[in-house]
Amino acid sequence: LPRPGDPSNVIDNQATSYAFALREAVKRRQKEGAPKAAVDPICQRYATSSTVLENMKLADMNGADVIVHVGLNDFSRRIFLERQRLSLKLLPNALINKIVKFSQVNMHRADIIRRYDQMCYTPLDKWAENIGEIAAKAKSGGARSLTWFTMVQLPQRVEAHTPGYRYNVLSYNLALYAAERAGTVKLLDLDRMFWERGFETLMHSDLMHLSPKAHLFVCNRMIE
Repeated sequence: LPRPGDPSNVIDNQATSYAFALREAVKRRQKEGAPKAAVDPICQRYATSSTVLENMKLADMNGADVIVHVGLNDFSRRIFLERQRLSLKLLPNALINKIVKFSQVNMHRADIIRRYDQMCYTPLDKWAENIGEIAAKAKSGGARSLTWFTMVQLPQRVEAHTPGYRYNVLSYNLALYAAERAGTVKLLDLDRMFWERGFETLMHSDLMHLSPKAHLFVCNRMIE
């Protein structure tokens, strides 16, 4: 999804995402005689595994193939947690800008993250717990399957800006691998797929978001 204030056209961003591309592909296949199906994307900024649990309370999952793609917001090491981020908005704009600018200077950012290395939206034990709860809700809701995407590991250079980032990717992915081994979830291992096919061409220049080529690749893999 485009970031707030991003001049990019929101509709164009949606149309090129794998979720919406998959929906259009399903429509085309139905015209060719494929069984009736529908794709219902639920996209939300700042979404975490806890957000997924909340959304599942309202979702009709009977007979559905549930696909979960969260994790980045769960494990990313942060300077501001959600309550602090929201509290910042109560301050005068000039003071907000001063605080944010200070925290984003590479030297200060890295030092702060090293000092408070447990600052993330979802601690690892809670992440593992949420995986189990999401699987249980999918099963009780009558879902046909539950597939989870792994998080994509980043190059070594990310450590200078966000120390411990790669460690968290590995740790949280291991919880997904454990769930797959236990038969709790199916995995679409984007991390291994991307590195095998050329990481640099499949990630946006910000190293956080998928490139248009990656969205098409993911869409095709989901169809398969």
